[in-house]
Amino acid sequence: MYNEDVYVRSKVDFTSKVMSQMGIGLFITFLAAYLTYSSEAMLSLVFGNPFMVFVIMAVEIALVVYLSRRIDNMSLSEARGGFYIYAALNGLTLSSIFIAYEISSIYITFFIAAVMFMASGLIGMSIKRDISGLGQFFYMSLIGIIVMSIVNMFLRLPSVDIMISAIGVVLFSGITAYDMRKIKDIHYSVYNSVDVEAVSKYSILGALELYLDFINIFLYLLNLTGRRNK
Repeated sequence: MYNEDVYVRSKVDFTSKVMSQMGIGLFITFLAAYLTYSSEAMLSLVFGNPFMVFVIMAVEIALVVYLSRRIDNMSLSEARGGFYIYAALNGLTLSSIFIAYEISSIYITFFIAAVMFMASGLIGMSIKRDISGLGQFFYMSLIGIIVMSIVNMFLRLPSVDIMISAIGVVLFSGITAYDMRKIKDIHYSVYNSVDVEAVSKYSILGALELYLDFINIFLYLLNLTGRRNK
């Protein structure tokens, strides 16, 4: 039997699980990035070999695909561990931002990205109608921005780089709203579930999606407005 109060409490609980897991992931990433930046040995390990970054990125992609496709067949500890490992590996590569940008600029941009992320998330949670049709639009837009980024790696045009960053901020703000709406839909599907572990695993999957959204907003915004070290 449907109970409005129970439903609202369960939705808040599920959302809080997602956001808390996302927060842990971001903390692990920041800690790994800062510790790597603070260690000459770690910087040499990660960036001394030109192939190491690509190896780390390949492992990250594999982890995301594995978590997304196998979430139902793994234990809660495996899902949580996979997410945390991904966050730590991402921190290794993101340590480069401490080399490229001023520390104060990184903190300010992080705060602005957090405000934009929360605003987009609130919009997504407040949307009443079905927006699943936007998924393909975001997917195609994401492919487009990746292609543009690859092409500009060879062209090295500052104006195109600025345009890509601006589009990236807007695109991932939209994707954040879309993913938050999806999280609300996931809550509908798990509301009557008695499998607490399954609910927790899906909260990790939601946290991974929002984590990726936030990181992309932050990086595009940093590239757009961040002050670089001289």
